[in-house]
Parts: sequence; C-alpha cells; structure tokens
Amino acid sequence: MSCLNSELFAFFFRDHGRISEVSVDIRIILKKAILNNATVIAFCHNHPSGNIRPSMVDDKLTQSLKKGCDLMRIHFLDHVIVCDGQYYSYHENGRL
Repeated sequence: MSCLNSELFAFFFRDHGRISEVSVDIRIILKKAILNNATVIAFCHNHPSGNIRPSMVDDKLTQSLKKGCDLMRIHFLDHVIVCDGQYYSYHENGRL
C-alpha cells in the first residue's frame, strides 16, 4: 500500500461485540466515509480466536461493503483481519 498517495484521516472503533461475533452496520461505516468525504476505505477487524481465516460472515460482510461502496462510488481497498501478529488481506488474496 505504500504506492498510494493517500492520507489516513479517520480511524474509529465500531464495537466490542461478544466472544464470538460483533454486529456490523454497513450503513454506519458508509455514513462515516461519506461525512468525511472519503474516496477510498479499508475495513479492518481482529479475530480474538487466533484463527486468521475469514469466516462465511466475514465473506458476506466483505461483499456487502463492496456493493455499498460501489453504489456510493467509494473505492473499497481492502478488508483485513488481524490476530496474533498475522493478518489476512482480501485484496492480497485476490478476493476483492
């Protein structure tokens, strides 16, 4: 991502959730992007379980975010999952 001529201007915590899941409202994510005049967004969250692999829920969230961003003409750069010093990038794995 170092080749991008971009500036990180907003970072926020969405929620803490329960032990195995958290509710994500795509409308809130897109609202924050729109109110900040974002043209590009990336979504990141952790997996406290230590399992770096995306779940089916992660896959559905990624596709929903992508569709919403496409509709609003915002480039959805990546969905990154982090845990235990590792990460999984949908972009790097060709899934965006």
